[in-house]
Amino acid sequence: MRLSAVQKNTLFLLYHFTHKNRHTVRQRVLYKMINNMMLEEMARPLFPNNFRASCLTLASNELVVRERDDSNRTWLTLTESGREQARVIYDKRLAEQD
Repeated sequence: MRLSAVQKNTLFLLYHFTHKNRHTVRQRVLYKMINNMMLEEMARPLFPNNFRASCLTLASNELVVRERDDSNRTWLTLTESGREQARVIYDKRLAEQD
């Protein structure tokens, strides 16, 4: 399966949060972080609907689990297969930084 830049960024950040013992992250928090990354890299914003569609695709491919709480906030968690793909992306990005 081919992943978009937004999907790779989402998996990267979710994997990073697991290292900080936060396995479930609000979708809105991820959106804000990825939007800031895209503004720095490409000087263009990420539209919320595009991010939501990327998250839905990740969920339909069973890389993340989307859950809603009582306040109707959406939370994302990596699945096992998502964690494996995220680890590859994470390790590759860290190697590029060195």
